[in-house]
Amino acid sequence: MATKTSLGERQLPEAGTVSGREPIEAEVAAAEELQLFVSNRGDGFVSYLSQRSPTPVDLSSLQARDRSSEEDENEDEDLCNDDDELDSDDADVFSGVTASSAGRLSSSPGSDALDVTSGATPVQKLSWRASSGSLRTPKTGSIETPKHRVTGVGSNASDRWESERSATRKTPMSPARMKLATSARRIPQRYSMAAQYVSEVPDEMYAEVPLVAALITYAMYAVVIVLGYLRDALSKILKRRRYAMIKPQGCAPLLSDFEDFYTRRLYRRIEDCWSRPICSAPGAYIDVIERRFRTPKERELLLQKGILERWATKPPQLKPVELIREGTNEVIGWIPQAPFTAALTYTGRVKRCLNLSSYNYLGYGEVPGGVDASVLETLDRYGVATGAARESGCTAVLRELEQTVARFVGKPDAIVIGMGFATNSMIIPAIIGKGGLIISDELNHASIVAGARSSGARIRVFRHNDAKDLERVLRSAIAEGQPRSHRQWRRILVVVEGIYSMEGAICNLREIARVTRKYKAFLFVDEAHSIGALGERGRGVCEFTGVDPRDVDILMGTFTKSFGAVGGYVAASRELVAHLRRTAPGALYASTMSPACAKHILFAMRQISGEDGTDIGRRKLTQLRENSLYFRRRLLEMGLQTIGSTGSPVIPIMLYVPSVIAEFSRECLKRGLAVVVVGFPATPLILSRSRICISAAHSREDLDFALNVIEQVADLLKIRYLRK
Repeated sequence: MATKTSLGERQLPEAGTVSGREPIEAEVAAAEELQLFVSNRGDGFVSYLSQRSPTPVDLSSLQARDRSSEEDENEDEDLCNDDDELDSDDADVFSGVTASSAGRLSSSPGSDALDVTSGATPVQKLSWRASSGSLRTPKTGSIETPKHRVTGVGSNASDRWESERSATRKTPMSPARMKLATSARRIPQRYSMAAQYVSEVPDEMYAEVPLVAALITYAMYAVVIVLGYLRDALSKILKRRRYAMIKPQGCAPLLSDFEDFYTRRLYRRIEDCWSRPICSAPGAYIDVIERRFRTPKERELLLQKGILERWATKPPQLKPVELIREGTNEVIGWIPQAPFTAALTYTGRVKRCLNLSSYNYLGYGEVPGGVDASVLETLDRYGVATGAARESGCTAVLRELEQTVARFVGKPDAIVIGMGFATNSMIIPAIIGKGGLIISDELNHASIVAGARSSGARIRVFRHNDAKDLERVLRSAIAEGQPRSHRQWRRILVVVEGIYSMEGAICNLREIARVTRKYKAFLFVDEAHSIGALGERGRGVCEFTGVDPRDVDILMGTFTKSFGAVGGYVAASRELVAHLRRTAPGALYASTMSPACAKHILFAMRQISGEDGTDIGRRKLTQLRENSLYFRRRLLEMGLQTIGSTGSPVIPIMLYVPSVIAEFSRECLKRGLAVVVVGFPATPLILSRSRICISAAHSREDLDFALNVIEQVADLLKIRYLRK
């Protein structure tokens, strides 16, 4: 039975329960949060919580929403407004975004009192009297505070703690209650699944750099850099014509001196390992067009004849190169000749390779038997492309895709963007701006970095996948406020990824979501690599870690990895999605997704979810999971050092030494295996690696072939760092 309080008509939950938690668990959790949360700047967190939700909340509706996921459609009511600095449109955007706050702070105009409603908030059971001028807690004692009065209301009106009682009560929590307070949050029943599919904290493996590999790496870079600068110095004296510095008046240089030096002296030596041209769909196998370096005699001959100078002013008509499949005389196509200025030229041979380089997790990059008939019908009806979204780009197929995506990830609504990179770089500035704070994982993708920088918000970084460091950064940010003015942040946005593509690490989402709920920050999860690749049903990192999607405010993802298409999406509350449609440049001015691509994604999603009446999607998910576990286990048995999380389809093999990067890629290609190698500046200087991408399209025989090739190359290059 609900109890009325001095808060007017607001209803409190039944005695003994708080926000749907068990009585003791809720009480102890609130007490623990209070002790961890109170800092020397008590006014900082109170003002921040009050700006996060200054209006009263109907607790009965929140409880009903917690009991049933079908009531997400009723989240249109204003659950969370911003401060007075926001305009009316921006103030409505984040209403209902977070379902994690059952208790709220509210203030009445013209009064110096703040009231705390019941719920799992950090300030539950709190007494703050203007007469004493201090905040008292059971263990921390008194902390100086401004002259406001906060009245704490527990799960029952009779459970209020008065300042006189809290001043004398110093008994710490019992070990049993402390253990209960630090226990993990219970997984909602509808998101429970088999133990092998749930990982509270992913067992991420980190690189332990061998001392010998580190010394060799630094020595190699030192030798190449010293010799490179020496050659440049001598060439400027002996070959002035070729090394003249051209600086047009009023033009800024395109590259810094070191960037130009690194490109010429280091990258050019191994550039054949990147940007390899292909002439087939990126399926389980791929056709790679072979290239070779032009010999010094060839380049010198071109220089002597003046071909390079004439080509720079008037490019000649180049004869196309015939492409012949290796081992046969079959001509499968043509490709334009490489420019005379390029260091690489085409040989004309095409090599069929096993593909471990493409993001093709579920095998939709190459659909057996061709694309679905519905895709061709959509192409005939709508054409290849449409205009901007607000003009003619919002087709029925696109709207159907948005509704399907929202249902697939468990959110009320979604918006689809035509480009994956632009989904982050153009959506984040529409979510947060000046006066806001973005707290980003230190290994987040470049698209997140671009969007955060262009937003105008302050940016802080926390250690990779470290929830404790995130909590430290959040506490500091809330207590200190904005730089110089120390005003409260208008909004705090925590940004993480589901799978970090360069490390193969799975996000520690359960702990990160717990921290963001505790401090009432907004959580943005980039599921570009995890959606479709993780979870028993392919729902991404939320399903894999057992986190309720409602505990994540914004879910972003792309269709380029698991669905074999283009573009991305953002799934969130209806209010936020409506705001993005009105203000995000990627939704307003850019061309929308091709209707044919949208239909292909719909086909893939329905197959994954089983809506097409087949078990093809389920078998693909099972195959991807088994392939990933098998391949990682075999690599470790061979003594190769891998990093990342078990279950991730991205498996980096550590190479360390820069010369090994090129040779590993070249030797694998010779043996019919296409891999991706990564080095500085994409990775730290001594953490070069090969990034293996597993697909459901790979059979066990394919994986055994790849492992056999990698084992041969590992023996050749001496990279079995874990053999002992």
